[in-house]
Amino acid sequence: MSTQRSASLKLPFVLASVAALLAGCNENQPSNNAKPSQSAEFLQQQIRDLTAERDHLKMQVQDLSRSPTVILADVTSALSSNNLEKANKVQAELENRFPKSNETTEGKKQIAAYRDDLAKAAAEEQRLAALGFKALPVRLTVKGPAVTAKYSDLSFNPRFVMDRYDNSYHYRDADRDTKYAIIGMTVTAGKGVNNPEMPGAALYWADGATLRKLGEFSIEFTRWESYATYLGNYSDSRNDFAKVQTIPFTLGVQISDEMISKRPLYVVATKDGCIGRGYERFRNPPDFYRGVCSPLKSTLTTQDFTDPASVLTVVLRRD
Repeated sequence: MSTQRSASLKLPFVLASVAALLAGCNENQPSNNAKPSQSAEFLQQQIRDLTAERDHLKMQVQDLSRSPTVILADVTSALSSNNLEKANKVQAELENRFPKSNETTEGKKQIAAYRDDLAKAAAEEQRLAALGFKALPVRLTVKGPAVTAKYSDLSFNPRFVMDRYDNSYHYRDADRDTKYAIIGMTVTAGKGVNNPEMPGAALYWADGATLRKLGEFSIEFTRWESYATYLGNYSDSRNDFAKVQTIPFTLGVQISDEMISKRPLYVVATKDGCIGRGYERFRNPPDFYRGVCSPLKSTLTTQDFTDPASVLTVVLRRD
């Protein structure tokens, strides 16, 4: 018999009990000959008894309202809140009251799956602790909520070349005892995304259990249609996400030769956009990308990558 039917059968009995108690109050009224103090004490006792009985009946109604479905929902909620102790307690109630119900079986499965996930997470944590950052996957293609970025290999050069057009180009020369770390980034915007923020990227080196940032990459346009579009005299559809879906960029950051010699090196990128597009009419070129990416902290640990809320990924590793 289901809980709902049990409740419907017991409720008439509960109501009958309340009616009997109320009738008893009238039948058991003290006689007119009783002293006022005795009458008051008798009435107070009757009130206490009725209150206790009311509370007891209320608890019975509440108990009857906890169907297997309701109790299973409490098990699921406790597991969603990572409260295994509470889930076990509620499951014990389910097994005690409804040992052969489908909900009891489902509760056991949910708790077993949760414990299995905990064991897998602990094993993964041990693996990362043993291998460190080398256990992290390396992905040249990173899909974010608005754009997908594909990265090329890392190189070190004394000259950082960008803004090509026709047979010409612009460049920055590195200072003495430094070089530019350079990578390519091709960004494809999602459907309906016309002015997305770019993902950020930074160069790190592994110092034991910590990644230390050497510098953040600046984002430059790779090519323009002509010198006139580079100057901003005309718009360049090839560098406008409102016109085309994919645009190539060149990324560079100046690093000392001493830092370049350190190993292993990691290029870390964000999945989310954090570099916005700007415009200054008398700048060459007028369009540019600048910004600060807070997830690219000065130091990182493996937890910065494995946390469920993490927006970081390893793009390249140079051992």
